Amino acid sequence: HGRGARGLTPERLARVLRLADEGDLALQAELFEEMEERDALLFSLLQTRKLAVIGLDWRLEPAEEGRDARRILRAVEEVWWDLPLEDLMLDLLSAIPQGVSLVAVAWEWDGLLWRPKAFRWVHPGSLVYRSEEDRFYLASQERPEGEALPYGGAIEHRYRARSGLPTRAGLMRSVAWLYLFKHYALKDWVVFAEVYGQPYRIGKYDPAAGEEERRRLEEAVRALGADAAGVISKDTEIEILEAAKGQGPDVYERLIRLCNREMAQAVLGQTLTSSEGDGGSYALAKVHERVRIDLLRADARALAKTLREGLLKPFVAFNFGPEFLDLAPFVVPEVEEEKDLESRARVLQTLLGMGLSIPEAWLREEFGVPAPD
Repeated sequence: HGRGARGLTPERLARVLRLADEGDLALQAELFEEMEERDALLFSLLQTRKLAVIGLDWRLEPAEEGRDARRILRAVEEVWWDLPLEDLMLDLLSAIPQGVSLVAVAWEWDGLLWRPKAFRWVHPGSLVYRSEEDRFYLASQERPEGEALPYGGAIEHRYRARSGLPTRAGLMRSVAWLYLFKHYALKDWVVFAEVYGQPYRIGKYDPAAGEEERRRLEEAVRALGADAAGVISKDTEIEILEAAKGQGPDVYERLIRLCNREMAQAVLGQTLTSSEGDGGSYALAKVHERVRIDLLRADARALAKTLREGLLKPFVAFNFGPEFLDLAPFVVPEVEEEKDLESRARVLQTLLGMGLSIPEAWLREEFGVPAPD
């Protein structure tokens, strides 16, 4: 039946998704990984979604105002800023396309604290899902049914594009059929280009021509295709016929553009600002941009919760005891919505015209205008 995205058919795609529904993620994970590798637009969209989260400013806040919470915060900060946070976040955010991401954690004692020493991303194809427990297990050759990792042994991040089983929650479930139809259209377009991309070249020879003369004419006709030049006798003739194009390649291009727009809609929550050439007003583009801010905020909050539950709480349990789990610091992403300064300026101009007094210092801060020296 083949593996991955190579030679993908509707029947095989349906089978792969069905196996994932039953808890076997191996084929689905491999397929989704290859889809991201083989489709440049899909890769770009997912990178945009992930890097938008990683590029935020992150900070730690104490769980409460008490002395113990402050003490735990200081201990966490000693470790936190030395961690490879960007790499860790990127690995965890692979849950967006896949539905789940597991990163194994190795801990070491430095004489004062238990610290996370190393992180290793676990391929989702190695996971087995048990719906009765709503839990993922790590499969191996020795334990194909999977085994549970110890507390603190892994950070598990889930992405929920919809309600239901986590094996069906990744964005790639929505994109898989679009990917299939798009690449069918690309394949057919390549065949079309091979057939109709060059005009037919017909060589005509006299019936009395010998075998050698016909062979040279055939070579000359073939050379015209590659070199656009050939040498023939004056008694032979080569005719160039324009190929009949029928409906042309427009049908393939329209299908591919449709699939690209729908992919952008699924991944970024909008189409106008991620797919060029579709027109639309500037105001509508700003509306779409705000929708994407909502996705960014949701992604960041989900990741922050995962980091606290899967990394900071084990750190607190190992170093201070499980009774202090609730005092694990909060991970806080700073998501700021971009201001439409032009619209705000028009509103302020109207308010000023109505006689409203607005402090100059506030205006300078709002619009980022420095005060004169």
